[in-house]
Amino acid sequence: MKSYLSLLLAAMTLSLAGCKKESDEVHPQEPAVPQPAISYLQVAEETGPGGGNSELIIYGSNFGAQNKATSKVRINNQVLGAEYIALWGNNIIVCRIPASGDNSSGQVTVTNGEGGVSPARVLNEWTVIMYFNRPCARNDQTLSFSTATYVRLRGDALPAPAGLKLVLDKTAGGAANFTSRVDWEARGEGTSVLNNEEWCGTEKEVWTKTTGTIYLSTGANPPTREKYFNVEVYQIPGKGFELTMEYLAAGVIPSSFVATTCTGYETSTNRPASVYFPSEMDRERYQLLFDGTSLKSGESQTYKLGIGSMNLHTNGADPAWTPSVKVVWGSTPAKY
Repeated sequence: MKSYLSLLLAAMTLSLAGCKKESDEVHPQEPAVPQPAISYLQVAEETGPGGGNSELIIYGSNFGAQNKATSKVRINNQVLGAEYIALWGNNIIVCRIPASGDNSSGQVTVTNGEGGVSPARVLNEWTVIMYFNRPCARNDQTLSFSTATYVRLRGDALPAPAGLKLVLDKTAGGAANFTSRVDWEARGEGTSVLNNEEWCGTEKEVWTKTTGTIYLSTGANPPTREKYFNVEVYQIPGKGFELTMEYLAAGVIPSSFVATTCTGYETSTNRPASVYFPSEMDRERYQLLFDGTSLKSGESQTYKLGIGSMNLHTNGADPAWTPSVKVVWGSTPAKY
């Protein structure tokens, strides 16, 4: 009996040793869902009607192949529809975004087809105000116009990874956001004296105080010879932007011109004047550089220009007819 019990106990021990609870069994681990990551953001601005064709370029990794049901781009937690995705690759996404409004900038995330969600990256925006004042007569006279150019920019304030090949850079110029504009104001009077063999007397030009706006002149507002504003933007990744600009509003300032001869005979003429950006300055690249996420204040080179009025006569030997002018702008905080 004792030997039987011993054999039975031994058999039970072997049996129990060979049995494992289901929870003790080792299952092969399922592969982890790859987490996408955004490394840099750029905006290729377009200025068509409504600005709806502006494109957000998202650089990164692990975006995977596009699954139209599950692959998503979100701005401020709002999903962009699949119809707005122009290109979806493992390392780059291009999608159309609104030019203005709540979802035109902010927190950007990518969800890949397997459900992985990237950490948010900020698509920032800045509206830089650039000031220019143009005396159009002697420095001690009041005939002049001034402009405030509002340039709206969007992009990434953080540096791009070393070696990342970007679509937009310092050599590839693009447009500013279509909400950019020039506000102008003109006023004052100027005088000149004629004294030569053919003529003597005085001239006086008076500008009625006038204000106006010149909108970005592409897309919905095609440029004309009489009125235009163009700005070209170059991106310096991680450092800021460079831009050039030009504008003209021809004949928009009501102006009266009175010429008086030496004998007192007076003639009066209506000669509308123009607001314009001097051609001597329209190819300078103005640097808007980051200070943290803000853009630093700055100024252009200083230029000495001739008389701004097309009507008053100048004495070429008089330095008062050659005012010094420049463009200046203040520090501009980022929206986020």
